[in-house]
Amino acid sequence: MTKFVHWIIRLFFFVLFVVLMILKLPQIWLAIYAVGILVAPLFGRLYCGYVCPMGIVMRPVQKLSKSIGLQKKHVPSWTYRYVLPSIMLVITIVVMIIGKRATGKQLPVIPILTVLSVVITFFLPSQFFHNAICPFSIPLRLASRKALWTKHVDTQRCKGTRKCVRVCPSGAITVDATSNKARIDRSLCHQCELCSSVCPTDAIARSKMNV
Repeated sequence: MTKFVHWIIRLFFFVLFVVLMILKLPQIWLAIYAVGILVAPLFGRLYCGYVCPMGIVMRPVQKLSKSIGLQKKHVPSWTYRYVLPSIMLVITIVVMIIGKRATGKQLPVIPILTVLSVVITFFLPSQFFHNAICPFSIPLRLASRKALWTKHVDTQRCKGTRKCVRVCPSGAITVDATSNKARIDRSLCHQCELCSSVCPTDAIARSKMNV
């Protein structure tokens, strides 16, 4: 698929998200998210790459922030651990339950998180929010650890240019210090095609993996 098609898909889901939030139907969006979890063991985190409203708005924000020199270049290694987003997931669930019981209405948790993702991405790379803050990332991360059809690096073609590392929105790509070959963490990859588009040797493609 071309970049144009990718963005048409993202814009469709973003508009759908806005409409559902206006109509106060977050449960439908949560059902879409649940489908994303169900398909993750097969195709990875497609929800994060093409459906998630936070991921969609963070892309242009990150580009703008980098262009004006506002965003830091690196994030601490601890952001890749499960602890903080797991805590955020528990807090989110508790807030949704208590808010519903206290007010009789569903609190706008997802819109609030979307605004938070924009604010954070102005100052820190997007992988910080994706891996350290987003409460919805944990189930998707666990479900896609052994994704069957996912992004894969052909080590015979890879030249270790690190271009893929620089564009990856989730920090899923690392380059081995010994072999100088890139590798992709299936649990972090958003299947977004950015790495494939910048690879000068076409070393990255979606393929069937061994479990």
